Amino acid sequence: MNKRLQQTALGVVLLFGALAPAHAFAATESVSAVAAVSAKTSIGDKIIASGSKYLGTPYLYGADPSQTKNFDCSSFTFRAFIENGINLPRTANDQMKEGIAVTMATAQPGDLLFFRDNTYPDKAGHVGIYLGDNQMLHASASKGVTITPLSTSYWQTRFMAVKRVIPLTYTVQSGDTMWKISQTTGISLNSLRTWNWSTVKGDALAPGMQLYIAEPDLQMGNPAAERPHYTVQTGDTLWGISQKLSVTVDMLKSWNSLASSNIYPGQILKLNA
Repeated sequence: MNKRLQQTALGVVLLFGALAPAHAFAATESVSAVAAVSAKTSIGDKIIASGSKYLGTPYLYGADPSQTKNFDCSSFTFRAFIENGINLPRTANDQMKEGIAVTMATAQPGDLLFFRDNTYPDKAGHVGIYLGDNQMLHASASKGVTITPLSTSYWQTRFMAVKRVIPLTYTVQSGDTMWKISQTTGISLNSLRTWNWSTVKGDALAPGMQLYIAEPDLQMGNPAAERPHYTVQTGDTLWGISQKLSVTVDMLKSWNSLASSNIYPGQILKLNA
């Protein structure tokens, strides 16, 4: 899933880390390039874009979260999320009580990273925002708002948890279409269709339906994370299916090892590799 930051984001490359928990903080190169961006972004991207515009802002322990001239770690995450309509508690330890726990192997940009308090090791004393590529955006006591690699022993030994507090679903409203939801959320039609293949048939929506607006994850118990597929209907052609699902005929052929465009009713087509 390739997404971009908005033009306010500086020095951030969003790469999904696929690291096993036992070596979740393997050394990687530090982010150095300014990301090219587009106007349409995911919620996680928007949160990172909100935080990135404060790069270089000084650190102040106990900073008032209603202002932006200085931050401590949790007032910074509070600010980045509230600017995108997600309200978090004030402190790192209370923020850790929110959302859904995920592993570093399934961490996505916009997830929160928590680290132990030096005095109270059972509590979170620091929080940052995961960027992908083993990087964290956070308010550092020594550098202010900055981007830091997670490969040092300092962060490895203090790591506690990853929490996903970004909403996973969207409730369909009267008048919504898949296109409208795509434009509102910044998620591509193809992603929306792929993530919701088991409940949305032919883009048909009804008020009250729940759509995934973040990639489902089997480790989080989401049945829609099973490999998406399409059952060929009478009269279907590969071209017609490709247009319906916003993919190419070549993609459908590749995913299903098809030597020709011949398909038959009832045939199950895989919708990814």
